[in-house]
Amino acid sequence: MFGVESIYRPWRAVSMEDLRAALNASSLCMPDQWSARTVDDLALLYDTVFTDLADRFAPLRQVIRRPRQSDPWFDADCRAAKRLTRRLERTAAKA
Repeated sequence: MFGVESIYRPWRAVSMEDLRAALNASSLCMPDQWSARTVDDLALLYDTVFTDLADRFAPLRQVIRRPRQSDPWFDADCRAAKRLTRRLERTAAKA
């Protein structure tokens, strides 16, 4: 059976405190280094810093998603109930 290749970053596993600390220590948060840069240099700096942080904290992962035939009884009502359940579970986990 064939699948669809998908590449993603696991952002949910990232510690926001660690990411925030790394961002604060980066050159993006050092205004004294901005004066000698052009707008294009600043845009490149932004891209570079965020890409480096993303690679460090949430490296790209590759998965193959294999489609599966849905059960005949799993209709739109079941799908809506499952979606509501998952949303409520996430809300309860945050509380």
